[in-house]
Amino acid sequence: MLNNIYKLDITIFDLLDIVIVAVLIYILLIWLKQTRSRSITIGMFIAGAVYLFARNFNLRITLFIFEGFFSIFLIALVIIFQADIRRFFEVIGVWGIKNRFKHNTSTIIHIAVVDTIIKAVENLSLKKMGALLVIRGNETIERHLNGGVALNGQLSVNLLESLFDDNSPGHDGASIIENDILTKFGVHLPLSNDLIQIKQHGTRHAAALGLAERSDVFIIVVSEESGDISLAFDGKLEKAEDPGKLRAAMENFYREKYPQKRWQSWENLLKKHYLEKIISIPIAFIIWYLSAR
Repeated sequence: MLNNIYKLDITIFDLLDIVIVAVLIYILLIWLKQTRSRSITIGMFIAGAVYLFARNFNLRITLFIFEGFFSIFLIALVIIFQADIRRFFEVIGVWGIKNRFKHNTSTIIHIAVVDTIIKAVENLSLKKMGALLVIRGNETIERHLNGGVALNGQLSVNLLESLFDDNSPGHDGASIIENDILTKFGVHLPLSNDLIQIKQHGTRHAAALGLAERSDVFIIVVSEESGDISLAFDGKLEKAEDPGKLRAAMENFYREKYPQKRWQSWENLLKKHYLEKIISIPIAFIIWYLSAR
């Protein structure tokens, strides 16, 4: 194979072709990594490997089977991943708009928000008052939200404690926070079906994880039974053993979603998903090599 590679005449356009395919594969890997249908994703890669093998060695019957079911396979993919595909295109659209028009909010505002939320969450935890706080990221989340009351009030410790008081009509729902403004309260979130992560938790945790699976939000949950504090982000649910972990997680979230300098955005892009970047290049080259033979 190496001898065949050396004999190939690689032009600048071939390199450009490989780079474009590598970028597309990288985006696909990130998207598949964030989907909940992990077993289906693995099956797709196995089927793709078998197809490439059959094409390389001209296995006619295998190729006939794959080509015959190709259209049905595409329809099945759309049905299985319809929610993830919709989110994928939403992210692309929102990314272009926000990067052109959004203004980076002040670091001072985010520090104040972190201090306010941590203080309020500590008080709610001590009083064993259930709470569900959603901090927005860059993606749109409106289609995932049901009900709720518009507030658009300045974020404060007293406001958060009053909203999650048992006498408040919206204490069972979630409060949505954008920068230093509490936009809505009493909001109902989609529930997660990940029984492994939510098996020991209640509805609040299932709702937190449900939205964290569908968008780039950061969610804080206070258990009404134990007063424990949990965090939901990137499709994961984990316990915050102390305020230090909560602060570190929130600060990391704000640094990633709202970098104050452009070079920090590029730095975050280069640091994230490095394994997927490494994998995408050889896959793109193999695809190019097989098609160039």
